[in-house]
Amino acid sequence: DLDTWLYYTFSSEIKSNGEAPLVSSDSEAVVIFFHGSGTAKSSGINAQQLFNSLIEYKISGISFDYPFHGKGPHNDKFYDKMYFLKWLNTIVTKAAAFGKPVYLIGHSYGPDVIAEYLTYYPYSVQGAMFMSPAGFDPILSKWYQTNTKKMNFGGDVQPNEMGGRWAAQMSQQFIWNRTQGQFDPSVINPN
Repeated sequence: DLDTWLYYTFSSEIKSNGEAPLVSSDSEAVVIFFHGSGTAKSSGINAQQLFNSLIEYKISGISFDYPFHGKGPHNDKFYDKMYFLKWLNTIVTKAAAFGKPVYLIGHSYGPDVIAEYLTYYPYSVQGAMFMSPAGFDPILSKWYQTNTKKMNFGGDVQPNEMGGRWAAQMSQQFIWNRTQGQFDPSVINPN
């Protein structure tokens, strides 16, 4: 019903209908991973290895593919920020329905998406962590342009033109970072 693939920890019993629950019954928390953008490999599947290592800590992991990334939706409705944020909230709500604390973790473009999501839903989760945010502020944007963009990561990185275009259009609509702290979700909810 989300028009995307959900990747998640498989560590619990299988239901009688053959489905595996999104969150394990013995988990103590849930982590939702927000991936980066712009390359053909940008996908929620990249967090799958991380999820396997979280099992021993009783943490369930969930990730998904953004619109125009991996197996995510390819629908022009997702160019509207509020439509996209409501869609994200549906994913978070599905995870929260299991009654466990929910935390968001983002990498690269993921922190930007999380910050915008939390601008509108600041109390929907118990906390968030940003890893290597790209373009998060002017200092990081300059670092990316002068250093990271020039790095050779051991091969050709194929771009995802549609995904990159979508992310750029989303970023232009984001308000959390353009209001001198007025909508900063970390001020509204310090967790």
